[in-house]
Amino acid sequence: MNETAKGRRTLLQSGLALLGGGLAVAAGTRWGRAQAEAVPAGRGPLKLYARIRPIPGVGNGNTPADTRVVASGQLFDAPDGKHVGEFSTNCFCLSTPFGPHTTAASNVEMQVLQLHDGTLFGMSAPAAPGAPKVHAIVGGTARFAGARGTYIQQPAVSPSKTRDLVEFIITVTE
Repeated sequence: MNETAKGRRTLLQSGLALLGGGLAVAAGTRWGRAQAEAVPAGRGPLKLYARIRPIPGVGNGNTPADTRVVASGQLFDAPDGKHVGEFSTNCFCLSTPFGPHTTAASNVEMQVLQLHDGTLFGMSAPAAPGAPKVHAIVGGTARFAGARGTYIQQPAVSPSKTRDLVEFIITVTE
């Protein structure tokens, strides 16, 4: 095969790859706008309640399992209300000889709030001790497709006086 034919084929392949990439970007932008319309914005904050259940680590020394704090639980529509979903959280923490440092500024926490009609994904950094923790909503599925906004996690008061109850106040802005 001569060099001219090989050069034209390479140019044609590059052009097709560029065209395909442009079409993918345009389709992704259009799909993203369509998904964002499904977000329940403007309805006011959604309040959910959960009982946090830490999951003990399986590490036995300075292993990656020792630098992670994992918890999960059920979501309720009121402090002693109806079950509406589940949540899970993973915190990647600073490792110390005494275990994970759960309030270090370098920590990153990721949460999944899975409701019956959609899922929200959130991320946060540590809050000051005793202060409410603010999470950024980084996306969602189904009813929450394309969701953006914030939610606050703070201790909640329950008629049954359980100490592990937290309140999530979710505000979707887009």
